[in-house]
Formats: sequence, structure tokens, C-alpha cells
Amino acid sequence: MTVPLQTRPTAPPPKSTFQIPTIDVGPYLSNPDSAEARGIVNQVRDACVSTGFFQFVSLLLFLLLKIHTVLFQTSIIHTGRTGTKYLFLD
Repeated sequence: MTVPLQTRPTAPPPKSTFQIPTIDVGPYLSNPDSAEARGIVNQVRDACVSTGFFQFVSLLLFLLLKIHTVLFQTSIIHTGRTGTKYLFLD
């Protein structure tokens, strides 16, 4: 005798509220001893503790990476399939 499996209604999955923190490191790169730079260090620490991920943004950082590419003739910036740029450091 076969017993039909009962199906129960399933609730839709909860919407994710996860966001990767974005941190502007420009002030830190221009003056690492400033109070604003210490705040950035705290943001990085908090992001590491809370999510384990963070994303740096800064025009100055981008320019420094481009200079690295020109000087050492190797890119440490790679573009993923979705167009997102990743930084690889050895």
C-alpha cells in the first residue's frame, strides 16, 4: 500500500538583509595618523568581526593600483564574470 506524501505549504525564504560593508579608505591613504584614519581602522575591524567581508573604495586606491600595474607590468586587479573587480595580493 502506498501512502501519499503530504505536502505542507512552504513560506517564502526570508529576504536577506546581508550587505557587504563599503569603506572609503581615501582619508587613511592621505593621512594615516588622522582621527578620520583611526575611524576607518575601526570600520575595518567592525566589518571583519560582524560579516567577515568588506569592500574598499577610493579613487586614490585605484590610482595607486594603476601605478603598480605600470611600474611592475603586472595587474593585481582582475575582473570577474559579472564585471566586479577583485584585488589579488600575494
